[in-house]
Amino acid sequence: MKKLNQAMLTIAAASLLSASPLWAAGTSAVYASSPAPLNDVIQKNLEQLSTLLPYMKELPVQTVEMAADSSTVVITRKAEKAKLPEMTIFMQKTGEIKSFSLDSGANEMDQELSLGEQKKKAEAFLTAAHQKGLVDCSLAELQYNEASSKSLNGAVFAKSINRIPVEQKKVFVSLDGAGNVVEFSNEASLNGSPDPSKLPSPSEAMSPEQAKQAMTNMMKPFYRLTGPDKTPSLVYQVVGSGYMDAKTGSWVDTEHAKFKSFTGEFFYDIPVAPPGQPLAARSKEEAASILQNVFGFELAGASFSEQNGSAAGKSYKEYRWTKNNENRFVTVDPTSGLVFSAGLDTGEDSVQPPASSKISLEDAKKAAVQLIQPFLDPDSKAVVLETRLYIEPQGHFNFAVYPATNGIPFVEKAFQVTINSDTGKPIRLIGPSVRDKFTLPDPKNAISAEQAMQEYLKYHPLELTYFYPINQSKQADQPVLVYKAQINPDVLEFVDAVTGKIVPR
Repeated sequence: MKKLNQAMLTIAAASLLSASPLWAAGTSAVYASSPAPLNDVIQKNLEQLSTLLPYMKELPVQTVEMAADSSTVVITRKAEKAKLPEMTIFMQKTGEIKSFSLDSGANEMDQELSLGEQKKKAEAFLTAAHQKGLVDCSLAELQYNEASSKSLNGAVFAKSINRIPVEQKKVFVSLDGAGNVVEFSNEASLNGSPDPSKLPSPSEAMSPEQAKQAMTNMMKPFYRLTGPDKTPSLVYQVVGSGYMDAKTGSWVDTEHAKFKSFTGEFFYDIPVAPPGQPLAARSKEEAASILQNVFGFELAGASFSEQNGSAAGKSYKEYRWTKNNENRFVTVDPTSGLVFSAGLDTGEDSVQPPASSKISLEDAKKAAVQLIQPFLDPDSKAVVLETRLYIEPQGHFNFAVYPATNGIPFVEKAFQVTINSDTGKPIRLIGPSVRDKFTLPDPKNAISAEQAMQEYLKYHPLELTYFYPINQSKQADQPVLVYKAQINPDVLEFVDAVTGKIVPR
């Protein structure tokens, strides 16, 4: 059977970061809490739930815990003598179900119902659950989302206001091959319901054709490796947070962008002049020279360690210096010495966001470009720089720096760079995943951005929705009206600029 987190984390990536996602509520703190008694309402609703889920009668052993927020009770049900199946229920003190999941330990992927059957049975469950007081939101208040349902292989609904779905108020229902509801999550009542009269009216939104044109302006070319053979391709991809203000056509600033590629501001055609062959470190002394002369780190008095390892199928050698709980490191290819990454370990407490930035974005850009030049291939002539928001370490300047050919950035050859916003000095550099040389498609043979958008929207149609932005880990009090491209599990987010076809997964 599918685990709860498999589906729920996918929704989390899409609807994200509501201050505490309901399916995670109490998960770490629950086990440290003390047993909690069941009030009459919860006891009654458990009995009501068992009438909808007959398998609960086979799970008589019950434990109860109070979640850290003190408003949620976590009930675990098991069989008398077997570890599995096990059911976990998150229920509010009011008796409304937040979520539940059944772990049978079996793999029933081949027995799953069709989407149509899941939708029909999910609607029947939601109707009965609402009638029994287990779910506040009625089926009439929900809209079925076919694209998300296909992506998650379950039934996904969203609360509807002014006939527009609300992005972060979803309900998810999953059934096994026998038609039993085995996973359920209810965001529809989370954090209350907004006043429809205070929300932007759908009549204020630009037309779908205007939204299409605004998004076309954000469709940019990239070189990247595609397909199982990692073929170098020229593609078009939309840049931005993924949520476009339906009134202005600009991208909404939100931390949801951390789950997407190409969400920052791009700066093109920045000239570079690498001094020679890319810097390498084949010894402790050469690694120390990189940290001292390129990063400006002081290593005197630091303890040294060296180790070999592997990650993502690649072997590496690491040189590390530690002093006052700060770790400076260089990781290299053990054969060639080419640098994979270098700098300050950003997992350390020493990398804290400053109270305010003392250097400008322009100065930080110059520092980032200067930092990578010794590591570039000698034939590099220009780079494209992208600001990277919402990634660690927060409060500093994070960039992706792409070597460019024909003015077009090459995705897999990007350097990730962090510049200290207080001092202007480098904190960290992570090198590209690919160093090979490729023959790249000629952009003269590419279709236009308008043609690429036409193909893109066949597979990712635009959807008008209400959406709560997240900034500084806080959700906005009121949603905004946005256009977003729908998820499609069968294809990727980019279009081949030469063939004019969407790229399959």
